[in-house]
Amino acid sequence: MTRFLIDTVSVYCLKSSVYRRSHQLCALMIMRWQNRPTRYLPANSRSRPAVRSATAITGEEADKLEVVVERMGKILKYVDSQFGNPRGVIGEVICFFMNRINKKMYQSVVTRISKEDKILDIGYGNGYLIEKMYKKSGTSIAGIDISDDMRKAATKRNHFGVDKGDIKLYIGDCCDLQFDSNFFDIVTTVNTIYFWNDTLQGLKEIQRVLNDGGLFYNAVYSKEYFAKTPYTEAIYKIFDQSEYIEFGKKAGFSEATIVDIIKGTNYLVIYKK
Repeated sequence: MTRFLIDTVSVYCLKSSVYRRSHQLCALMIMRWQNRPTRYLPANSRSRPAVRSATAITGEEADKLEVVVERMGKILKYVDSQFGNPRGVIGEVICFFMNRINKKMYQSVVTRISKEDKILDIGYGNGYLIEKMYKKSGTSIAGIDISDDMRKAATKRNHFGVDKGDIKLYIGDCCDLQFDSNFFDIVTTVNTIYFWNDTLQGLKEIQRVLNDGGLFYNAVYSKEYFAKTPYTEAIYKIFDQSEYIEFGKKAGFSEATIVDIIKGTNYLVIYKK
């Protein structure tokens, strides 16, 4: 587990613009950890052997470096896949940290709902947003997610509402919603639209299940933020504000508004039917 965490952190160091110049050093540190693990444990005051400059890498080490970099890329892809479909222990850990990192994004949604709203939450994960919305409104909330592990976690977290029948959690795909048309007042999602199989179809389905005048709150990170962050392009679909607005028009929404959450980092796209 320790080695997995070291590899994962190093992946982000490798692909982050902040650490771009030191990526070879990160890889060499992993290799030396694997060969002599006890020498790098911070359990004593023994001085650690100096790591040579990245410019002094030999041909043999360059070959090892290439293998390590390839493995690190696979780890990054695995970790990124967990954001779109959290599962197992790693999925639970990722959701735990995302709940805290994205707290302002959740708050931006929660402050906009009322007790009269009938709500659908897409990609509920461990149920953090549903919990916050239910505590505020006590209203009827449905949720869909593609992960059965997250359904179990969200059910446990929201057992008080589930037991009363106020909260209903389903396994499902936002591109094929199993709800009647004109059924919800509010649809919410935080950081899921990047992973939808068909972005436009998903928005069309949300538009269909909303009542006239209903709202879809879509909290996302900006394209500029992602440009400075390591991610797997094959997994994430990243859009800018104009693209989100254009998607809304094509999906049949009457309005699309952008509201900053943290300027330059994330924002709320508000679609109105």
